[in-house]
Amino acid sequence: MRALIEAPNVILFIDELAALLSTSGLKSLSAVELFRPALVRGKIQCIGAITPEELKTLTKAVPWIGECFRAIHVRPMDEETTLRVLQARKGQYEKFYELTYSDEALECAARECGRYLPESALPGKALELLDAVGSRVKLRQTAPPEDVAEVQKRIRFIVHRMDGSIANHEFEKARFYSDEEKKERENLRLLRERYKLDESSSSVVSRQDVEEAIAGWAGYPFRP
Repeated sequence: MRALIEAPNVILFIDELAALLSTSGLKSLSAVELFRPALVRGKIQCIGAITPEELKTLTKAVPWIGECFRAIHVRPMDEETTLRVLQARKGQYEKFYELTYSDEALECAARECGRYLPESALPGKALELLDAVGSRVKLRQTAPPEDVAEVQKRIRFIVHRMDGSIANHEFEKARFYSDEEKKERENLRLLRERYKLDESSSSVVSRQDVEEAIAGWAGYPFRP
Protein backbone atom coordinates (compact mmCIF):
# COMPACT_ATOMS: atom_id res chain seq x y z
CA MET A 1 0.00 0.00 0.00
CA ARG A 2 2.87 2.36 0.80
CA ALA A 3 4.39 1.69 -2.62
CA LEU A 4 1.09 2.47 -4.34
CA ILE A 5 0.69 5.75 -2.47
CA GLU A 6 4.24 6.79 -3.35
CA ALA A 7 3.67 6.05 -7.06
CA PRO A 8 0.76 8.30 -8.10
CA ASN A 9 1.16 7.36 -11.77
CA VAL A 10 0.29 3.72 -10.98
CA ILE A 11 -3.29 2.48 -11.27
CA LEU A 12 -4.13 -0.61 -9.22
CA PHE A 13 -6.32 -3.05 -11.16
CA ILE A 14 -8.20 -5.76 -9.24
CA ASP A 15 -9.42 -8.39 -11.68
CA GLU A 16 -12.15 -9.68 -9.36
CA LEU A 17 -13.08 -7.09 -6.76
CA ALA A 18 -15.52 -9.50 -5.15
CA ALA A 19 -12.62 -11.88 -4.44
CA LEU A 20 -11.63 -9.57 -1.59
CA LEU A 21 -14.74 -10.77 0.23
CA SER A 22 -14.03 -14.42 -0.41
CA THR A 23 -10.50 -14.09 0.98
CA SER A 24 -11.50 -12.33 4.18
CA GLY A 25 -15.14 -13.21 4.73
CA LEU A 26 -18.05 -10.94 5.60
CA LYS A 27 -17.24 -10.92 9.32
CA SER A 28 -13.59 -9.98 8.95
CA LEU A 29 -13.07 -7.57 6.06
CA SER A 30 -9.41 -6.87 6.71
CA ALA A 31 -8.47 -7.27 3.04
CA VAL A 32 -11.12 -4.78 1.95
CA GLU A 33 -10.47 -2.38 4.82
CA LEU A 34 -6.79 -2.28 3.88
CA PHE A 35 -7.69 -0.12 0.89
CA ARG A 36 -10.19 2.11 2.64
CA PRO A 37 -7.99 4.94 4.06
CA ALA A 38 -6.04 5.42 0.83
CA LEU A 39 -9.17 5.25 -1.34
CA VAL A 40 -11.20 7.65 0.81
CA ARG A 41 -8.39 10.21 0.82
CA GLY A 42 -7.78 9.78 -2.91
CA LYS A 43 -4.21 8.60 -2.33
CA ILE A 44 -4.42 5.73 -4.82
CA GLN A 45 -6.15 5.09 -8.12
CA CYS A 46 -7.97 1.78 -8.42
CA ILE A 47 -10.08 -0.03 -11.00
CA GLY A 48 -12.01 -3.15 -10.01
CA ALA A 49 -13.76 -5.63 -12.30
CA ILE A 50 -16.99 -7.10 -10.93
CA THR A 51 -20.38 -8.35 -12.10
CA PRO A 52 -23.53 -6.30 -11.30
CA GLU A 53 -24.79 -9.01 -8.93
CA GLU A 54 -21.48 -9.19 -7.08
CA LEU A 55 -21.39 -5.39 -6.82
CA LYS A 56 -24.76 -5.37 -5.03
CA THR A 57 -23.52 -7.96 -2.54
CA LEU A 58 -20.24 -6.15 -1.98
CA THR A 59 -21.75 -2.69 -1.46
CA LYS A 60 -24.32 -4.15 0.94
CA ALA A 61 -21.56 -5.70 3.05
CA VAL A 62 -19.15 -2.78 2.62
CA PRO A 63 -21.18 0.43 2.00
CA TRP A 64 -18.17 2.69 1.51
CA ILE A 65 -17.20 0.71 -1.61
CA GLY A 66 -20.13 2.33 -3.40
CA GLU A 67 -18.86 5.76 -2.37
CA CYS A 68 -15.26 5.22 -3.50
CA PHE A 69 -15.97 3.45 -6.79
CA ARG A 70 -18.03 4.70 -9.70
CA ALA A 71 -19.86 1.91 -11.54
CA ILE A 72 -19.21 1.85 -15.28
CA HIS A 73 -21.20 -0.81 -17.12
CA VAL A 74 -19.22 -2.43 -19.93
CA ARG A 75 -21.29 -3.92 -22.72
CA PRO A 76 -20.31 -7.27 -24.27
CA MET A 77 -18.44 -6.96 -27.55
CA ASP A 78 -20.21 -7.41 -30.88
CA GLU A 79 -19.16 -9.99 -33.49
CA GLU A 80 -16.93 -7.60 -35.43
CA THR A 81 -14.96 -6.49 -32.38
CA THR A 82 -14.78 -10.06 -31.08
CA LEU A 83 -13.27 -11.16 -34.40
CA ARG A 84 -10.55 -8.52 -34.06
CA VAL A 85 -9.79 -9.80 -30.55
CA LEU A 86 -9.54 -13.39 -31.81
CA GLN A 87 -7.25 -12.33 -34.64
CA ALA A 88 -5.02 -10.52 -32.17
CA ARG A 89 -4.89 -13.43 -29.72
CA LYS A 90 -4.71 -16.40 -32.08
CA GLY A 91 -0.92 -16.23 -32.20
CA GLN A 92 -0.70 -17.18 -28.54
CA TYR A 93 -2.78 -20.31 -29.08
CA GLU A 94 -0.90 -21.18 -32.27
CA LYS A 95 2.39 -20.90 -30.43
CA PHE A 96 1.14 -22.96 -27.51
CA TYR A 97 -0.50 -25.76 -29.52
CA GLU A 98 1.90 -25.54 -32.49
CA LEU A 99 -0.87 -25.36 -35.08
CA THR A 100 -2.65 -22.79 -37.24
CA TYR A 101 -6.15 -21.30 -36.96
CA SER A 102 -7.85 -20.66 -40.29
CA ASP A 103 -9.61 -17.35 -40.93
CA GLU A 104 -12.88 -19.28 -41.35
CA ALA A 105 -12.46 -20.83 -37.90
CA LEU A 106 -12.03 -17.43 -36.26
CA GLU A 107 -15.00 -15.96 -38.13
CA CYS A 108 -17.18 -18.91 -37.11
CA ALA A 109 -16.18 -18.60 -33.44
CA ALA A 110 -16.91 -14.86 -33.39
CA ARG A 111 -20.23 -15.22 -35.21
CA GLU A 112 -21.73 -18.35 -33.69
CA CYS A 113 -20.71 -18.17 -30.01
CA GLY A 114 -23.28 -15.46 -29.36
CA ARG A 115 -25.91 -17.43 -31.25
CA TYR A 116 -25.38 -20.87 -29.71
CA LEU A 117 -23.91 -19.90 -26.31
CA PRO A 118 -25.85 -16.75 -25.34
CA GLU A 119 -25.36 -17.29 -21.62
CA SER A 120 -21.71 -16.21 -21.90
CA ALA A 121 -20.53 -12.78 -23.02
CA LEU A 122 -18.19 -12.17 -25.92
CA PRO A 123 -15.27 -12.32 -26.40
CA GLY A 124 -14.62 -14.53 -23.36
CA LYS A 125 -16.53 -17.56 -24.60
CA ALA A 126 -15.01 -17.31 -28.08
CA LEU A 127 -11.51 -17.31 -26.60
CA GLU A 128 -12.37 -20.33 -24.45
CA LEU A 129 -13.63 -22.02 -27.59
CA LEU A 130 -10.40 -21.38 -29.51
CA ASP A 131 -8.42 -22.83 -26.61
CA ALA A 132 -10.60 -25.95 -26.40
CA VAL A 133 -10.59 -26.53 -30.16
CA GLY A 134 -6.82 -26.09 -30.30
CA SER A 135 -6.41 -28.74 -27.62
CA ARG A 136 -8.76 -31.11 -29.45
CA VAL A 137 -6.99 -30.70 -32.80
CA LYS A 138 -3.61 -31.14 -31.14
CA LEU A 139 -4.73 -34.48 -29.70
CA ARG A 140 -5.63 -35.65 -33.20
CA GLN A 141 -2.05 -35.32 -34.33
CA THR A 142 0.15 -38.39 -34.47
CA ALA A 143 2.01 -38.71 -31.20
CA PRO A 144 5.62 -37.47 -31.67
CA PRO A 145 8.68 -39.35 -30.35
CA GLU A 146 9.00 -39.23 -26.59
CA ASP A 147 11.95 -36.82 -26.49
CA VAL A 148 10.17 -34.46 -28.92
CA ALA A 149 7.05 -34.56 -26.77
CA GLU A 150 9.16 -33.81 -23.67
CA VAL A 151 10.72 -30.73 -25.29
CA GLN A 152 7.29 -29.53 -26.43
CA LYS A 153 6.04 -29.98 -22.88
CA ARG A 154 8.94 -27.91 -21.51
CA ILE A 155 8.27 -25.17 -24.07
CA ARG A 156 4.60 -24.96 -23.05
CA PHE A 157 5.64 -24.78 -19.38
CA ILE A 158 8.22 -22.05 -20.07
CA VAL A 159 5.78 -20.01 -22.17
CA HIS A 160 3.19 -20.27 -19.39
CA ARG A 161 5.72 -19.07 -16.81
CA MET A 162 6.89 -16.26 -19.11
CA ASP A 163 3.32 -15.02 -19.66
CA GLY A 164 2.77 -15.08 -15.91
CA SER A 165 5.96 -13.11 -15.29
CA ILE A 166 4.95 -10.48 -17.84
CA ALA A 167 1.49 -10.20 -16.29
CA ASN A 168 3.11 -9.66 -12.87
CA HIS A 169 5.62 -7.14 -14.28
CA GLU A 170 8.51 -9.45 -13.37
CA PHE A 171 10.50 -8.59 -16.45
CA GLU A 172 13.82 -10.08 -15.33
CA LYS A 173 12.12 -13.44 -14.94
CA ALA A 174 10.37 -12.94 -18.29
CA ARG A 175 13.72 -12.36 -20.01
CA PHE A 176 15.11 -15.49 -18.39
CA TYR A 177 12.16 -17.58 -19.59
CA SER A 178 12.43 -16.00 -23.05
CA ASP A 179 16.07 -17.17 -23.28
CA GLU A 180 15.07 -20.63 -22.06
CA GLU A 181 12.33 -20.81 -24.68
CA LYS A 182 14.83 -20.01 -27.45
CA LYS A 183 17.12 -22.81 -26.24
CA GLU A 184 14.28 -25.34 -26.12
CA ARG A 185 12.97 -24.33 -29.55
CA GLU A 186 16.46 -24.85 -30.96
CA ASN A 187 16.49 -28.31 -29.33
CA LEU A 188 13.10 -28.98 -30.91
CA ARG A 189 14.40 -27.92 -34.33
CA LEU A 190 17.35 -30.32 -34.05
CA LEU A 191 15.07 -33.16 -32.96
CA ARG A 192 12.73 -32.50 -35.88
CA GLU A 193 15.70 -32.75 -38.22
CA ARG A 194 16.84 -36.00 -36.59
CA TYR A 195 13.40 -37.60 -36.89
CA LYS A 196 12.69 -35.94 -40.26
CA LEU A 197 9.54 -34.26 -38.94
CA ASP A 198 8.15 -31.71 -41.38
CA GLU A 199 7.40 -28.39 -39.64
CA SER A 200 4.91 -27.50 -42.39
CA SER A 201 2.77 -30.53 -41.57
CA SER A 202 1.33 -28.92 -38.44
CA SER A 203 -2.42 -29.18 -38.11
CA VAL A 204 -4.88 -26.46 -39.04
CA VAL A 205 -7.96 -25.63 -36.98
CA SER A 206 -10.81 -25.48 -39.49
CA ARG A 207 -14.30 -24.03 -39.44
CA GLN A 208 -15.66 -27.57 -39.07
CA ASP A 209 -13.58 -28.09 -35.92
CA VAL A 210 -15.15 -24.97 -34.40
CA GLU A 211 -18.66 -26.00 -35.45
CA GLU A 212 -18.26 -29.43 -33.86
CA ALA A 213 -17.05 -27.89 -30.61
CA ILE A 214 -19.95 -25.40 -30.53
CA ALA A 215 -22.45 -28.20 -31.11
CA GLY A 216 -20.91 -30.16 -28.25
CA TRP A 217 -21.05 -27.22 -25.86
CA ALA A 218 -24.57 -26.18 -26.90
CA GLY A 219 -25.91 -29.74 -26.70
CA TYR A 220 -27.63 -29.78 -30.10
CA PRO A 221 -26.55 -30.00 -33.78
CA PHE A 222 -24.91 -27.02 -35.43
CA ARG A 223 -26.97 -25.47 -38.22
CA PRO A 224 -25.27 -22.74 -40.29
